[in-house]
Amino acid sequence: MLTHERADRRDRVNRSLKKSFMKVNIRLYGLLRDVLPAEKKGRDLLDLAEGSTVQDALCLVGIRRPVITAVNELHEATLDHVLQDGDQMVVFIQAAGG
Repeated sequence: MLTHERADRRDRVNRSLKKSFMKVNIRLYGLLRDVLPAEKKGRDLLDLAEGSTVQDALCLVGIRRPVITAVNELHEATLDHVLQDGDQMVVFIQAAGG
């Protein structure tokens, strides 16, 4: 997805929530790094409306597949986990083995 389309989506999400804003650090691992531009190296600082959830952050960066998330080292944060200003969010691909 083009960078300007991602910015437009972020603006729409933030306007729809009509709340004050916060910053959340996100780090993507594995193949998810390709969701962000290469120069970001899988890391970004997201501007989100207060009250945004893990699901909102994932939608903002364009992740629609099942993933494992952690917030501030809380293992497997749920999609409805409410983020706070300054949170550190990491995202991993779900893996299966045999």
